[in-house]
Amino acid sequence: MFEVVIRYFHFIGIFALFSVLVVEHMLIKRRLTAEEMHRLARWDAVYGIAAVVVLLAGLALWFLVGKPADFYTANPVFHAKVTLFLIVAALSVFPTVFLQAQTHHP
Repeated sequence: MFEVVIRYFHFIGIFALFSVLVVEHMLIKRRLTAEEMHRLARWDAVYGIAAVVVLLAGLALWFLVGKPADFYTANPVFHAKVTLFLIVAALSVFPTVFLQAQTHHP
């Protein structure tokens, strides 16, 4: 049962990531008011929470529950997914820092 719960968290986290990216895309425009920047920053925080859920659930699936860790470790598709996740995470750092700096400035 614990494995099923972890898989659902992983699945819901992935859908949340995608959904938040769509919302953020819809909120972005050439000029943003201070309130719009705060709204975008709040959605970016939700994005970060969803990313952490995906990461923690994924690590739990890899090392704690389900198939043995060797199944995933030897799988090139798994490595591609992890690499893409890390690339997207790295690319999202600059916008997050920028939004946080803008919303905490008077």
